[in-house]
This record gives sequence, structure tokens and C-alpha cells, in this order.
Amino acid sequence: MFKWEIVQSEILKKGNMGLSPKDMENAIIKNLPEKTGKSIDEWIKFLVVNKSHADKKEIKIYLKEKHKIGHFQAQTIVKYFFEQKTK
Repeated sequence: MFKWEIVQSEILKKGNMGLSPKDMENAIIKNLPEKTGKSIDEWIKFLVVNKSHADKKEIKIYLKEKHKIGHFQAQTIVKYFFEQKTK
């Protein structure tokens, strides 16, 4: 199933309300392995090793340009990466 088909099926399950931002984030995380080859945990481990001192913007650009990751996927990975760094 393509990403948009997954989003559409989730919308249909909820009626016409659409997905909440948290539901969209969860869908992105769920689909990361299929779309990028790595889970959210694998991306975080990868960034710890390769980009631990970079800022948010630099990491987003790196993910998008070097790994061909979409904007919202990169944004979600970066969000979780920085949340883990602060723990």
C-alpha cells in the first residue's frame, strides 16, 4: 500500500475528521522502515554516531540530500533524535 493509501484508509476509519498531528507522526514512524530502510531507533543510532554535534537544520538537510528522505520523515527523525539527546 502506498503512503497516501495508508493515510486515506486512516481517514476513512476516523470519518472525515482526518488524522491528528500525532496520528500523522505515528504513521510516518510506522512507515519509516519500508520507506527508508531503517526504523526510528536505527535512525537515532545512526545519527548518534554520524551527526551527534550537528544542529537540527543541518541534520534535516543531510537526511534529505544524502539519504533522499522526505521532508516530514526527516523532520520526525530529527525531532525524536533531539528528544533522545535531552534524556
